[in-house]
Amino acid sequence: MTDAPGSLQHFRGEFPRQPLNARRVAGALEAPGCQRRTVLDAAAVNLDRLGSLVSGSPTDRQSPFALTRGNQFEQQVVANGMAEIISLARRHLGLQIPEVRQHDLSASALREAYPGVTGTKMNKLRARLTQQRVEEMLTHPPRAYNLVRHAMTPLEFGGETAYLEQDVLAFAVDGRIHVVEIKSYPRIDGRADPTRASATVRQTAVYVLSLRLLAADLGASSDVVNTTTMIVLPENLSFRPTAVTIDIDMHVRRLRRQLALVPRASEVLDAAPSGTRLPAAPADGAGAEEVAEAATAAREALAQLPPRFTDGCVSCPLFRHCRDESERHRSTSRLGMAIAGACGNVTDITAALDLAEGRRVPVDPSETAVATILARGAAAARLAVGGPT
Repeated sequence: MTDAPGSLQHFRGEFPRQPLNARRVAGALEAPGCQRRTVLDAAAVNLDRLGSLVSGSPTDRQSPFALTRGNQFEQQVVANGMAEIISLARRHLGLQIPEVRQHDLSASALREAYPGVTGTKMNKLRARLTQQRVEEMLTHPPRAYNLVRHAMTPLEFGGETAYLEQDVLAFAVDGRIHVVEIKSYPRIDGRADPTRASATVRQTAVYVLSLRLLAADLGASSDVVNTTTMIVLPENLSFRPTAVTIDIDMHVRRLRRQLALVPRASEVLDAAPSGTRLPAAPADGAGAEEVAEAATAAREALAQLPPRFTDGCVSCPLFRHCRDESERHRSTSRLGMAIAGACGNVTDITAALDLAEGRRVPVDPSETAVATILARGAAAARLAVGGPT
């Protein structure tokens, strides 16, 4: 992610930073339209730390063992000149790859050639080099690199430009680009964990969409980026790689529509009271009073950012905080999206019940429609339990 500009950087203040990545973009779009989440993501706020602070309980984080296993598996898969990847791509994607010309665009690989380039400048450099490699793939395929590792592509989110480091491999064969993703959770007896697999598909869709937008910027058809992707996983409990292919076209299309609806983070902050800002995060070992003061200040800052609590919020690090907030305000969103949708602009549970039972007179046509729907539901509920209608 770029360094947060102006008001976004002021809002984050000294709170820990966590750059936006593809996994985080995919997670944010599970609950589309949340202005609170948009600002936090655009400002590159560390959501795990913030969620722990305001809820008073640690959020689940990936274990060091899982991180080590992931790194070991990836190193094994890409060793020996990508022999494993090339073999899997030939077998599962049906690619004819007579020769591999690969290029690593990771920051570590570029530091020697570009000493002193760090931070945002390094992100922009990698994005520019990725664009050049993709353009060469599409215009001069016989001489171009046909396999790029750790590409970096820009993607607009909430009116800000995020730089996504793709922990993927992109093959350019026969005029099309194919995305390969490496994951370390196992595929046991031919099946992967459904929750993890679903998250991987959404994350890969972010990569594919960003590459499609890049191709369009170069004047090519976005279809040159194939939506059939290959995911490499360990087979059973071994480190032997296997692969599955999946067409994620539907996910890419849905993602594109959702991104177009993300509110502009700067406009959300402009509507908040002047000076709205997160506190500095308490240091490890800080006293209970210091932690409590920081938590109160963080909750006050979050209260100025309109949330949209939905069924898709479960995976968000702020879930517990927003759930408790919804309960305190007796919001219909706490009862699930089906009920919140039926209640329309009546967002208070008490007001909705009063409309259903005729204790509240509708003040506009919208409330009249809601009252009619809720009254029918209330009558059906009474009938179901044998009471008077």
